[in-house]
Amino acid sequence: MAFVFNFIFSAMVFLFVLGILIIIHESGHYTAGRLLNFSIEAFSIGFGPKLLEKRGKHNLWQIRWILIGGFVKFRGELFEEEAKDDPSFFYNKKRWERFIVMVSGVLFNILFAYFVFSFLTFYGIEESVLRDKPPIIGAVVKNSPAEKVGLLKGDTILSLDGRKVRNWEEAREEISSLMQKDYEIEILRGTQKLKVTISPKMVEFLKQPLGDIGVIPAFPPVVGGIQKDSPADRAGLKVDDEIVSVSGEKINFWDEISMLLRDSNGNPVTLKVKRGNGYIDLKVVPLYIPQEQRYMIGITVKDTQFVRYRLPKNFLKAGSMILQQASLAKRTVEKIFERKIPLKALSAPPSIAYITGKVARTGLYNLLFLMGVISFQLGFFNLLPIPALDGGQILVLAIEGAIRRDLPENVKEWILRLGFGFLLLFFSLILFLDLFKYV
Repeated sequence: MAFVFNFIFSAMVFLFVLGILIIIHESGHYTAGRLLNFSIEAFSIGFGPKLLEKRGKHNLWQIRWILIGGFVKFRGELFEEEAKDDPSFFYNKKRWERFIVMVSGVLFNILFAYFVFSFLTFYGIEESVLRDKPPIIGAVVKNSPAEKVGLLKGDTILSLDGRKVRNWEEAREEISSLMQKDYEIEILRGTQKLKVTISPKMVEFLKQPLGDIGVIPAFPPVVGGIQKDSPADRAGLKVDDEIVSVSGEKINFWDEISMLLRDSNGNPVTLKVKRGNGYIDLKVVPLYIPQEQRYMIGITVKDTQFVRYRLPKNFLKAGSMILQQASLAKRTVEKIFERKIPLKALSAPPSIAYITGKVARTGLYNLLFLMGVISFQLGFFNLLPIPALDGGQILVLAIEGAIRRDLPENVKEWILRLGFGFLLLFFSLILFLDLFKYV
């Protein structure tokens, strides 16, 4: 019963989110068309048979039975015979006017993402405590790809697969996206630069495949959470305490704490803690946790911090987030063609619905952030030079501009048909691979 409820909830949230984002996209086409005096037949919310229809001053307004997204129908867009002599019909408009109409849907999606990010950064966002720190390795997982090639605690990652990385955010992004082929890592060990070739392994998160090499960031030894009634709680440890030493052993990174507790064999340890401007000593008795097969005291690392960006810095931060999304999308497409990312790593509606449902349960804030990300990705996807997408039609306009004349109507019709066919085959393949994640 719980599975059925979760499925229905996820599907409803997904359809709601996707519907809003597609309507935003189509509103871009519609707004540009109206401003440039295109003849518009209908603005429709949904697909399939008409449910409601009302004639407005300039066009029909429709609601259709399948309430997923919508579309704008420009007169003359499908080479209707009666469009030949009407200057307001789609293919009778100038190429630059058609270009603006085509690109405006993408522009609206990107603007929506930008304003969502601007609002969220003004309200406050969780950012990694390592966002401005170099990607220093804090620990290497036993029997991991990183251990097999000799990576060590304290190594600084300089580049991954040829991409220079400045912080752990960039390093994690690259590591998670490289999962299918061996690649080169450049590290700094002391003053010496070394290069090694690593074979990543594939792990799963939220049903999605990700690359992993078994390196853990060098987090500062600051407490982010304390389990109730745990040894740390009983000893008086508090959130934001910085653990300076364990039984006299100086601590530089968080994972050094875990290793010393693991080797304590349950004997009491003394934690030297920096709290505010002072230092205190706390005696803690580690507890053996069978599930983890090691001694622990019930603390978690502070890996994120809440940051608020005031006006106008929130707009600058939102701009950097848009550029980051663009860079990630571009590299993802490149890696697919280079066969560094398998096609099954792409998400079709089942996975997007699953992730959206999971995120929606965590609150409106996270759902808004996800909507911003999906809105940008929807815009980026539509810019791909595939006939039947906005990018394909923009490419046709660019070709016509280069040869300084319109392509014959029958050629355009065949381009559209081939584009729809390719898109249908590609989408069917991604959907098939995506469904197998849940079998």
